[in-house]
Amino acid sequence: MGVRGGQATGLPIWSPTITTTQGRFAASYATTATGSRDELEIPPFWNAPSNTCGPDTDEVLSVEPYGQERVYDLSVRDTHNFVANGLWTHNTRWHEDDLAGWLLAEAETGGDRWEILDLPALSPSGEALWADRYPVESLERIRRNVGPREWSALYQQKPQPDEGTYFQRDWFKRHTERPKDLAVYGTSDYAVTDNGGDYTVHRVWGVAPDGAIYLIGGWRGQTASNVWIEEKLNLIERFKPFCWFGEGGVIQKAIEPMLTRRMRERRVYCRVEWVSSIHDKPTRARGFQARASMGMVSLPAGPDGDAVLDEYLRFPAGKHDDEVDCASLIGRVLDEAHPALVSAAAKPPKRDRWDSDDDETDEDFKTK
Repeated sequence: MGVRGGQATGLPIWSPTITTTQGRFAASYATTATGSRDELEIPPFWNAPSNTCGPDTDEVLSVEPYGQERVYDLSVRDTHNFVANGLWTHNTRWHEDDLAGWLLAEAETGGDRWEILDLPALSPSGEALWADRYPVESLERIRRNVGPREWSALYQQKPQPDEGTYFQRDWFKRHTERPKDLAVYGTSDYAVTDNGGDYTVHRVWGVAPDGAIYLIGGWRGQTASNVWIEEKLNLIERFKPFCWFGEGGVIQKAIEPMLTRRMRERRVYCRVEWVSSIHDKPTRARGFQARASMGMVSLPAGPDGDAVLDEYLRFPAGKHDDEVDCASLIGRVLDEAHPALVSAAAKPPKRDRWDSDDDETDEDFKTK
């Protein structure tokens, strides 16, 4: 199918597009995406009882905005298949929020129910799905060659392996008590959608004298800005950070006046800095990733820390990445030695009047 254009230049321009043809297969019909050249080669026995089959051309007279909706771009590659009308979907799980992920999430909230056929190449017990064709030894060789994320998506039907790829589970330490001598900072990743979409996340970090990062507090929710501004002020009032960092740009212009006004009204004061948004999310998270890989990031033990770690491990294939965005900020400001940072110096141990500064002798003067 072609759409004739060229109104701006007066030249006849034909742009190739995609048409759909219904082909009869057993007792059902399959909808297949084809190009204009392929359309001419469809055999005559593929006659569909629907008036939607066959190529057609129309001249586009005008284009009017109709609003915005979420759409999914479906692609078929190699031997993968997508069969419509009977509503079969067979696809590789590259992301938690892909078509299959979206359908499963809808089912949990009252949407259509689906029969799920999940066939990982290796079962949790280590057995091969098709041992005659792909024994365990062959699958293990494939896993080593393709890498953890490709293995998880292509062979295990998981968008992200449980142990993580960009962040790995064994990198992170856990703590039950807040260490001493921490320089405290806050970071926020803001969302503007109420009761849907992304989360607004506030996190409070403690930076130790050796540069280790401890997550010591925070809040997250899908609420309007007036709610999460108050929650942010509650954290500032409680932890008294040296500075609070957020991502600059449009959201800064939208919320900064209200945030400043509420800080003055509640008399809760803190230095607020806005960090410019540069590069993509994985690039922005490099500083935090590097520290985590060196064992310099500690999360609280318990369910709250588990939830944060789970989102880290799913990045970049997870449905939500708000925790990663928040963590990226503390990594970036440490990398850039932001002027708002304060050196965390360990306090010297308390000494009594009997302690001696004389290092010239190993003899204890108290016993003389």
